[in-house]
Amino acid sequence: MNERILPLDLYTTILRVRDLERSVEWYRDVLGLQPVNRDFQYRLVDLVSARGQRITLRELNDDKPIIKSGLRSAYEVFITANADEAHSQLLAQGETVGEVEDHPGVRLFWVEDPDGHPLCILQFVIDWNG
Repeated sequence: MNERILPLDLYTTILRVRDLERSVEWYRDVLGLQPVNRDFQYRLVDLVSARGQRITLRELNDDKPIIKSGLRSAYEVFITANADEAHSQLLAQGETVGEVEDHPGVRLFWVEDPDGHPLCILQFVIDWNG
């Protein structure tokens, strides 16, 4: 019974949303995630990326404020092959996005979903010359 079960794999991240259908459309149409499971009883939808990463949107059923994750807490990071192109596409779709930032090994920018959850869009950058 001493079978090691760690490390664990992350199954999903749950984001609380006000309008499930609006949020599903946004994550599908803006970020390209596809709905794969819908639970009407608990008002949630699982979405997956082309690489199989999963997030779950769960609709709140009261008027209590959504506690948004932030830079001092957890937030979602989506990977792109080209941060500049992703930035341009989101701007063309009318999204409000932050400036593309350069950091060691990565380029990134921020966008918010319809409920104000901050999302990081990140490109890994490899400098083969140095």
